Amino acid sequence: MTRRALLALGEQDADPAGLSAAELTIEGASSDHLVVSGAAMKLGVGDEQRFQISYSALLRAMTSPFVSHCFI
Repeated sequence: MTRRALLALGEQDADPAGLSAAELTIEGASSDHLVVSGAAMKLGVGDEQRFQISYSALLRAMTSPFVSHCFI
């Protein structure tokens, strides 16, 4: 069985082609949402998901007015 989730991250926020996460497959994206799937996915409402991010995805995220930034 495969589970799917709708994330509040889309084309206007980051380049979906530059995102990857362990055990998740990016199925598609609209301007403001990302659809992911995975058999072992355990995302719930309000959970956060970490991604590996390419330079183009990082560039779009850092220049997007819709993304808040937190430097640690």
